[in-house]
Amino acid sequence: MKFTMTATGDSILNQGFQKGGYPGFAEVRDYIAKGQAKFGNLETCVTN
Repeated sequence: MKFTMTATGDSILNQGFQKGGYPGFAEVRDYIAKGQAKFGNLETCVTN
């Protein structure tokens, strides 16, 4: 049985993400979506 996983390193998200993403965003999103399981290290505080 074959299992694929896509993992990323530190994901730093901040406010002000421009509508439609940024140059190269679609390619990164599509690559991550290829894995049956996805893992990302969210490197931020999640607060109101």
